[in-house]
Amino acid sequence: MTEANAITDLPSGEPIAPPTPAPAPPKLPLSAILAATPSNIDAFIAHLHHLPSGEPIAPPTPAPAPPKLPLSAILAATPSNIDAFIAHLHRCMQTPSGIDTVLLFIGYTARLSSNLLDAASRSALHRSAHKLITLAFSLPESTTLLLSAAPQASPVATLALRLATRLRALSLLLSESRVFLRSWGLLGIYFAGRRLVLPLLEKKKPQTVDEKTGAKPDTSAETLDKTIAWAQFITLVLFQSLENAYFLSGKGVFGLTPAQQVKAARWSTRSWSAYVGLEIGRLLIERQRRKTGDVTSAEHKEWKAAWQRSFVRNVAWAPLTVHWSTADGILNDTVVWAIGCVPGIVQMRQLWKDTA
Repeated sequence: MTEANAITDLPSGEPIAPPTPAPAPPKLPLSAILAATPSNIDAFIAHLHHLPSGEPIAPPTPAPAPPKLPLSAILAATPSNIDAFIAHLHRCMQTPSGIDTVLLFIGYTARLSSNLLDAASRSALHRSAHKLITLAFSLPESTTLLLSAAPQASPVATLALRLATRLRALSLLLSESRVFLRSWGLLGIYFAGRRLVLPLLEKKKPQTVDEKTGAKPDTSAETLDKTIAWAQFITLVLFQSLENAYFLSGKGVFGLTPAQQVKAARWSTRSWSAYVGLEIGRLLIERQRRKTGDVTSAEHKEWKAAWQRSFVRNVAWAPLTVHWSTADGILNDTVVWAIGCVPGIVQMRQLWKDTA
């Protein structure tokens, strides 16, 4: 702003004239006021009729509750509901990935239930034993105790221990089944590697140069993506090869010794851990790139939901792969199976939705 403009913008210093008062309304003669009085009274009385009556306002009527189905109707619909559930479960298991998801969900929930039942039943037995010992020490020294050779345990605790054993056996069987079904994963890994190799065999196209600036296009993002893809491919090859080696050796197909099987299993899990770390990094990079664009579009919302599912699964697998990569582990069994249920639930919910 120049000095002239600054001075022009200042007030002139002249006194501001006071506002002109509004003209007073003309005075009506008394005869006109008396003539209009009846109509004014009628308007006032009519206005009184529109005022609230003073009676309490009734509360809003709540929505009627849905009618309760009789037990006979529920029982009559049970066969069709069971049939629909079995048909839906059958659709879930039409693909290898669907079978793996169902077995993962059942196996981890069964193992978690087994651990919880085992802990609860053993805690009940320990409390009973503690009460018995406390009672024995509270008796006089001259008292003779006669204990049964085969004391009867609590029926509930016994049932819980038995169920925990059955669920643990089911979990181990399903886990072994998943490893066997996964042994064919090397075929899928082969095709993933082929997709990485084929572009390298093609003739490279000359890089285009910007005519205005003469600069070459930035290929750093593409190079980073290829590096991550190759690193994940290598970790998957190591994971699947070592897993097949120790699993088939345990069945007598290959000749690894028990010590070699343990070592192969540990390095297989470490390769899986490396893959999970790379996948988490790739997902974070992908989210960073997606920050620009239309975040309200249906395509973006669909991508965001898929991204969140994948991120939650891999974040849940991360501590488990580290736990299984060490000799003694870093987590207790209950925590392991509780965390393992997270990817199982996430995958099962999406599979159930996709096959509806």
